[in-house]
Amino acid sequence: LIITSDGRLGLGPARVQPDDEVWLLPGSRVPFVLRKTSCVTTSHLTSRTYELVGECYVHGIMHGEACSEENAGMGGMDELVLV
Repeated sequence: LIITSDGRLGLGPARVQPDDEVWLLPGSRVPFVLRKTSCVTTSHLTSRTYELVGECYVHGIMHGEACSEENAGMGGMDELVLV
């Protein structure tokens, strides 16, 4: 059982930890749990790096609710590196 920082309930992999994050990745039908790792700096670019923990179910974001017009101002596309 997982509870997001905004109070949503969900189910995730057994190895989920308190500071893990739920991400919606383009092209995927389900959200994923990602875990921050150290930053990678190459040239003039610093990328946030994450480890894939696994797929999850989060009530209220499984059918596009997180991408609705009312939430459009709350997020956007972020660049990350999966390791």
